Amino acid sequence: MTERSTPKVVIWPFLLMDLVFFGLAFALFYYGHRPLLLWEVYAIILCVALGAWTFLRPFRTKLNIAESENLISAAQQIQKIEHVATQVTSSTSLWQAVHEETSKTAAAAKQVADQIAHEAKSFSEFLLKANDTEKGHLRLELEKLKRGETEWLEVLVRMLDHVFALRQGAVRSGQPRLIEQLTNFQNACLDTARRVGLNAFIAAANETFDPEKHQLIEGQSADSNTQISETVACGYSFRGQLLRPVIVRLKAENSEATEPSRPEEKATEPVPVSGELPL
Repeated sequence: MTERSTPKVVIWPFLLMDLVFFGLAFALFYYGHRPLLLWEVYAIILCVALGAWTFLRPFRTKLNIAESENLISAAQQIQKIEHVATQVTSSTSLWQAVHEETSKTAAAAKQVADQIAHEAKSFSEFLLKANDTEKGHLRLELEKLKRGETEWLEVLVRMLDHVFALRQGAVRSGQPRLIEQLTNFQNACLDTARRVGLNAFIAAANETFDPEKHQLIEGQSADSNTQISETVACGYSFRGQLLRPVIVRLKAENSEATEPSRPEEKATEPVPVSGELPL
């Protein structure tokens, strides 16, 4: 929309006419008859009226221009309102279209949900109709898997016991090269077992005996605050469940009376796993 330039009112012609009319009225009053004649009085009144009218004319013109500008501004605002009304109408049409599409989408979603519910109900009925023979077969297969898992856990624990005994024998031999090789071999075996969920752990030297975490070798009994001398065999846990506590040897007051006569042979023997491993 182009901007309109506001016209300016020139005042000096009106002022000039004022001076002319007032000057004429003054001349009639000053140079007229004494007393003034009737036509002179009328002429003076007419000149004064014309002068006043001429004086007020520019202000009236400015007022008219201001009113015209207000009317133009009002017309522009009306055009803007009409434009906004057009946009509102267009938005309403779009909203109705969106509402229709949303209704269609909701109907489709409801249809899909009903279909899913029907399929779920059919599947539940199918599971309920499964006969006892199939369930028994599944239980049998599960028991076989559990027995197989128990067996390979027992085999893995025995192998790790042998590896631990070999490493203990190397430590007692005092050969650094052999100790290093068997330590690396034991770490590799423990890391492989750890990947399937089997974790091995030992007791620290001088640790206080705890019946819940430790197991004594045959021929030893524990008193209160009895300290551990060494770990005879590792303890094991499988997926957070304890399989076997650490088998330890306790310190004795008379070490010569309590220690076995052949410690090397005793340490190299693998510790058997008594009973079945829990799952």
